[in-house]
Amino acid sequence: MLNRADIIEKARAKAGIAQFDAESFREGLEIIVADANDSKDLSPGGRIGIEKIFVGLLASRLKVAQYLREHPALLDSPVERPVFTLGAPRTGTTLMCNLLSADPARRSLLRWEISDLVPPAAPGEIRTDPRCLRRMKIDAERPEAQSASLKLHYEQADGPAECTLLHGQDFKAQSIEALFPAPRYSEWILTCDMRSTYEYHKKVLQILQSTNPGRWNLKMPSHALHIKGLLDVFPDAQLIWTHRDVFKAAGSFFSLIEAIQSGFCEVPDRAFVGRTYPRQFAEHLLRPLAERAKRGSFYDQPYSDLVRDPIAQMGRLYDWLGDPFTPEAEAGMRAWLAENPQGRFGTHRYSLEQYGLTVDDLKPMLAPYLEQFAPEKEGFA
Repeated sequence: MLNRADIIEKARAKAGIAQFDAESFREGLEIIVADANDSKDLSPGGRIGIEKIFVGLLASRLKVAQYLREHPALLDSPVERPVFTLGAPRTGTTLMCNLLSADPARRSLLRWEISDLVPPAAPGEIRTDPRCLRRMKIDAERPEAQSASLKLHYEQADGPAECTLLHGQDFKAQSIEALFPAPRYSEWILTCDMRSTYEYHKKVLQILQSTNPGRWNLKMPSHALHIKGLLDVFPDAQLIWTHRDVFKAAGSFFSLIEAIQSGFCEVPDRAFVGRTYPRQFAEHLLRPLAERAKRGSFYDQPYSDLVRDPIAQMGRLYDWLGDPFTPEAEAGMRAWLAENPQGRFGTHRYSLEQYGLTVDDLKPMLAPYLEQFAPEKEGFA
């Protein structure tokens, strides 16, 4: 059995710090721990694993809190016109973010930084910091060919990471929700107030940009799910919305959830995936659809166009962003594409039928989106 108080005390011991910056993480922690303790799916090793994750998330938050107590002036620094890539899961958000990150003029939230946020890297050393090099060494030594998860999602240690891993430090995150079947948390994450999470997100950006500044390039499909909280805290954000065949993307998303849960559960619950995630997938499309009518600056990026001619598409995007598409930016993107061909880690195979679903099951809930957008079909319908 997991115990909330034990998790918090272990985090304090790990960080060597007792005082949090806020208590906003407690509700999410309480709900996910209750789900874990009621779960018949989690393996013994899975329970140990998620406790370790939870302790690590809170330890990171404690270190951030202490750093800001020591450097309070950072909270007055602006985060100007950040660029967020969002959309339904599996629609090309990772490709888009990696291409933007290849522009040396941009500042991305790197994967190694997520778990080791403070102190921030010294000026100009964001990719040569010893913590980055250590993480790169660990990645280089792991047997990539045996890691099925790399077929689904790959992040380099010195490449951009998903903001959900940062949101986990406020315990309002899809990265937590996806670990195992957690029915109460899955419902709660669709309705909770995300303002505290984006306020914490902003604090972290203020720390990191203090030594390595730049216009932020940030990415998480579920920024679409939480778009109101995002725009409340970052009202001048520019939003890139990726669009892909919704049925292809949905099947890939369900398969990703199953793959994540397989690391923590005795047997992943496909029936739970089929019951729970169609609604969540649909909300990733319906919420930005509603919000764009009120406020915000959106750029629509078809996945098929981005894959066919990425450099041309990035040139059009830069025109919209109001940024120069420099030779350095283009060269960085071409180099990244050459080093990361599509299918580098093998083919990801899946079907809706694995989860008891058909295209006709999904069409009604996706109808408002499909009335306005018609992404190129990829074989599911």
